[in-house]
Amino acid sequence: WTGPSSEPCVIEILSTFGASIVATALRCGLFPLHGGIASLCDQLPRVQARQLASLPVLVFAHLRFVDHTSLAFDAAIPIVVIGAASMLAFGLISLVQRDLGGLFRASTLMHGGMLFAAVGAAGRGHYAAALIVAITMALALNGFSIMLSALEARSGSIASLLGGGRARAFPRMAASILFFGGAAVGLPGTSGFIADDLLLHALWGESVTSAVMMILASALLAVAILAGFSRTFLGKPVRQLAPDLLPTERFAVIGLVLVLIVLGIMPSMLVDPMNAT
Repeated sequence: WTGPSSEPCVIEILSTFGASIVATALRCGLFPLHGGIASLCDQLPRVQARQLASLPVLVFAHLRFVDHTSLAFDAAIPIVVIGAASMLAFGLISLVQRDLGGLFRASTLMHGGMLFAAVGAAGRGHYAAALIVAITMALALNGFSIMLSALEARSGSIASLLGGGRARAFPRMAASILFFGGAAVGLPGTSGFIADDLLLHALWGESVTSAVMMILASALLAVAILAGFSRTFLGKPVRQLAPDLLPTERFAVIGLVLVLIVLGIMPSMLVDPMNAT
């Protein structure tokens, strides 16, 4: 960031930081820029899976190359508040979703606000919180998406599913959906718990109001996930001719579950190198 005069440096810092923040907002689905991500969740879940998988790289690049400026420090509080407000809005929206597809969309957008707030808090030194939120978001939501695709392949369109009772026919699928949904909202023993804990401490130190909004949003989403799961899988058993998870689907689930649990039990594997970097 050095140059023959201070003005070019300031312009470069402003443009680089601004472009990175806008890119993060678009990729997170921050309100009111959420239209693209919402459409991908509904119509192109495979593309959205790739978007989620690349989020940790985007966040790491921001933290490593853009975030260490006075501008990031000064902009931290407004970014945190905007992210927390978006988070709470989509947490409320998740309560009115009637099917798992809508719940996945609302959950993705709610976590997008959470990640945006985490990126803002990183401007004041909370780097590990931002990165582990991005990694957990990618793992948990992609696992949830894989299970929804598996359910849709067996039972038809998610939006047209009526009644529950599918847990007996698809026990592994039901358990996986509940696990990934729980990991996204801080299930103890998973990286979701560590991500929520680190982010809550970060937000509490920078904006108490944002911390309260995060708690409310997570609680609302947890209620919505449990309600959506109950409507789809619990109740009078429904006979299904299709098999439960296939070997390839089990392999994907086991891999994602192991990473979420290992990071939840040994977060220092990620947190210590990140802080050192």
